[in-house]
Amino acid sequence: VLDGITLKLVFAPNRDPKSEDPVVVIITTWTDKKKVAQSYLMRWNIERMFRQLKTDGFNLEANNLGSSARRNLLTMLVCLAYSITIRVAIDEKVKSPMVVRKDGTTHARKSLFQMGLDLLASYRRTMTDFIKLVANMIKAKNNPILANV
Repeated sequence: VLDGITLKLVFAPNRDPKSEDPVVVIITTWTDKKKVAQSYLMRWNIERMFRQLKTDGFNLEANNLGSSARRNLLTMLVCLAYSITIRVAIDEKVKSPMVVRKDGTTHARKSLFQMGLDLLASYRRTMTDFIKLVANMIKAKNNPILANV
């Protein structure tokens, strides 16, 4: 109990292949362990997206744009590119080779983001090809990534 609030510890397997810690410890006020684990997984996916946007993929941190309007425009375009990258990997049903950890669990060698980025790199022969790819994605019915664009 901290300041009258009951806190609980939830221990979950660490799915980060780069981490040496086998367990993630989550401090929460929730009682439903499954809800805690699902929420943490969603949060972890968001953290991975930010890492991929900032340093691992689009390298947003290296850009020095003067005005906030330019930064906002670039961020919006990069987020759209990120969504397209993930969608391409999903649409192509790309499967990454699996890696077995010391504890016997497995994880994908490459993330959906990296697989989609590799596919987009192979598509970018011409700007026209890339624009056609994006236009086809926008036209696709029930496309959850671009449905509200």
